[in-house]
Amino acid sequence: MKRISLVIAVLTVVTSFLSCASCLRNNRPPLADQPWPEPHDGVFVCGNDTMVFNGDGNSVSWHFAEGMDAVDLQGKGTYVFLFDHKNWRYDAAERFSISRDGDNAEQVFGMGVPGSTTATEIHLLRFDLDDSREEIFEKVQ
Repeated sequence: MKRISLVIAVLTVVTSFLSCASCLRNNRPPLADQPWPEPHDGVFVCGNDTMVFNGDGNSVSWHFAEGMDAVDLQGKGTYVFLFDHKNWRYDAAERFSISRDGDNAEQVFGMGVPGSTTATEIHLLRFDLDDSREEIFEKVQ
C-alpha cells in the first residue's frame, strides 16, 4: 500500500513538472509576433518632471523635481523598456530603466497597465515609502 501511494505521488510530481516545463517553453512576451512601434521622440512631461527622447530608441535626458534612488535629478543617459529582464517594446513592457552616462547608475520604474504606454504617453509607477502612484508622462513636443 505504501509503495502504491509513493508511485502515485512520484507520478503526480513528474506530471506536474512536465506540464509546467511545457508552459514555460511556450511562454513568450506579449505582442512577440507583431512589429515594434516607433521609438519615443520629443519632450514628455508629468507635472514638474520632464524626459526628452531623441528618437533613436536609446538616448534620453531628464529633469525630475523629486529625488530619485540612483540617478541625479537632472542628467543624460540611455533608456530601455523591459519584459522579463530583457529589452522589449514599450507597449508591452513591465519596467522602464534609465541609466546615467558616465557611471551607469540605473533607476528602474514599474510600468502602468500593460498596453497603456503609447507613442504619446508613458505610464510609470513611482514608489515612495508611504505609497505608490502612477505618473503619466505626456508628449508635448
